[in-house]
Amino acid sequence: MPNDPNRNSNWARYIELLRGGWAVIRAVIPFNSDQEELFTEDNPGVVEGVDGVMSVSVTNAAGAPTEAERQSVTAFVTFLAGGFISSPFDMRKYVGGNVYIPAAWTNADIGFKVAPTLGGTYEILHDDNGNIVQSTVGAAATDEVYAFPPELMAARFVRLWSQLAGVNVVQVAERIMVYELKS
Repeated sequence: MPNDPNRNSNWARYIELLRGGWAVIRAVIPFNSDQEELFTEDNPGVVEGVDGVMSVSVTNAAGAPTEAERQSVTAFVTFLAGGFISSPFDMRKYVGGNVYIPAAWTNADIGFKVAPTLGGTYEILHDDNGNIVQSTVGAAATDEVYAFPPELMAARFVRLWSQLAGVNVVQVAERIMVYELKS
């Protein structure tokens, strides 16, 4: 691609802002002779229909490489004494997370109930085969950390569910569980 700073200046500005990581572009990309050279051996991007993935590097004002910072949150949910479902949390901005099982935990696995709205009806999350999506915790796994399963990443609002084989398991006392989410 020729190094003409005036050529394709909108792309050049966009790429300048994205330097340093992977950028996923979901837009109609006009593909004409002026832009044909945007994706070359020297600039290994990929265009497929309306989806393009471009590898670019990010630099700071001094020109040094930087890492993109991921958003994260650490918070807690509560199981009330005599309850089997936690307070809800919002997964909208996140793609992964962990839950910390407290030392005092009534023997149960963690299932997930999800809803598209905060006040909506929370339904049991199943995988593609119809199985309950869960973290197998049981009684022996207290003071441990469990990663959220990948099936949970498409959910908006989530409640943790104390259960064994799909049957509610009541927590005998209030349980506060720390969770963390990453974008």
